[in-house]
Amino acid sequence: MGSSLRTHWMLAELGVDYEQMPLNMREREHKKPEFLAINPTGQVPVLIDGETVLSESLAINEYLGLKFNPEMLGMTPAEKAEAWKWSLWAYVNIQHKLEEGVYQAIGMRPENAELIAKEVEAVKPYLQILENHLKGKKYLLGDKFSVSDINVGMTMSYAKYSKLEWTDFPNIAAWLKLITERPAYLKATAT
Repeated sequence: MGSSLRTHWMLAELGVDYEQMPLNMREREHKKPEFLAINPTGQVPVLIDGETVLSESLAINEYLGLKFNPEMLGMTPAEKAEAWKWSLWAYVNIQHKLEEGVYQAIGMRPENAELIAKEVEAVKPYLQILENHLKGKKYLLGDKFSVSDINVGMTMSYAKYSKLEWTDFPNIAAWLKLITERPAYLKATAT
């Protein structure tokens, strides 16, 4: 889910073979010295590609796009900037506001419906911005699927843990349906 799935999805879109090394987060394997030697922040995902070691899923997806298919990052400087804008916007304004639902769903925090309700209310103004942007568009950059659809789409996946309903956001709902029916998304979620 979330940040790690973001990189798995990007790899699947690019058709890149890779070895997955799962960590048991409940057992706090990401905080053990062996993992901290690779990523001192103790967060996932981490990409190891030869001498290159990267953390942060947005940076990993940028690296993968640059290395394997720069067109996924946008064709023009304006498209590239737009892709980055939406990726960062969703990460900063939405993802962190929806994390409580994720933590509760995976058992890292006790259930608290009041906190979840506050999360949902805090994120709705941002969702309205995305809803308005997607009006008349197939993807975030128009008719072309890009890394921003992956990055923002994975941020939106956090909403299911907060039981956020998409009825007030039909453009987001249609876009999410379209991108999550992609073969690469289905492949990434099957692993």
